[in-house]
Amino acid sequence: MKRKLITLILVILSMLLASCAAQLPQSEAETPTDMQVASQSDEMHDWYKLEDYNKAISLLDKHFKNAWNEKTMVNEYSEIQIINLERLNENYFLAAYQTSPVYPLTNMNYALVGFQENSCRTLNLDTMDYISDVSYENGIISFHCEGNNIINAFRVFPHKINYDIKKNTFSVEQLYYSLDSGSQVKLGNSINKAVFGEITEKEKEMTFSFEVTKETVLAGGYFCPAIKAGVTFDKEDKPLFYLDFENVFLSKDAEETIMNLANKEYISNIEIKELKDIADQHHTVIYFKFRNVSFYTCSFKPEGDTGFQSLVLSLK
Repeated sequence: MKRKLITLILVILSMLLASCAAQLPQSEAETPTDMQVASQSDEMHDWYKLEDYNKAISLLDKHFKNAWNEKTMVNEYSEIQIINLERLNENYFLAAYQTSPVYPLTNMNYALVGFQENSCRTLNLDTMDYISDVSYENGIISFHCEGNNIINAFRVFPHKINYDIKKNTFSVEQLYYSLDSGSQVKLGNSINKAVFGEITEKEKEMTFSFEVTKETVLAGGYFCPAIKAGVTFDKEDKPLFYLDFENVFLSKDAEETIMNLANKEYISNIEIKELKDIADQHHTVIYFKFRNVSFYTCSFKPEGDTGFQSLVLSLK
């Protein structure tokens, strides 16, 4: 009987304690984790205040009216469409906008709005390369270029145009791709015929130049063969880097120069194949097996006054 009475008393006490805990004020019942979550929630509400966006729009509108239209690409008759207004940090918004008429594969215009300092500045990227993405980190706005040109068909290696907000400066960051994973990058543009010119190597940088023939047609602008650069895998599943040159023909001197590159300490093997595709276009494909290098990138540099661009392969 006593045991049952004690058990009943314990049950009643536990019920009373649970009831008291449920009636505690919210501030006393919250754990440190609960308080942290609540604080973060408050910050998020402050982060997306509508008046900040309204102020940013007002500053942008004032900037369009007062700035040189050569920079903003806006005049009094322009119809403006703001594609994106993104908050970067506690002070800055990045505005991406277009003016009518809008053409496909054209870059947007960009303006940086500082709503705490009541400022707005146009960001002139000064590039014909198509901007495919924009990101922000630690005071740097990065405009990602896939390599496609919005004016002509000349393609370059993917890169970034970085804007330093504090310094108000632009810089180009060349991207590097892994030599251990499959990839393919299309470069240059298509021409009817060319031959290899001088081929040089210095400090893990190879330069391939090209020369015209009687059958080469150049109509102005930049020219380079259609080139594919990338990584494939051999029968043993080991990576092979390749350069595929369309309609570039190989002389004996050029072939010898390329094969001599195998003497470099970072090249273990070179193989050259001459192929035809389904459209009966000629391809000279150079396969490299590298050692002690992990990444590659490609760039171009002009040669002479022909409009031809040399391909530069850089390894690290």
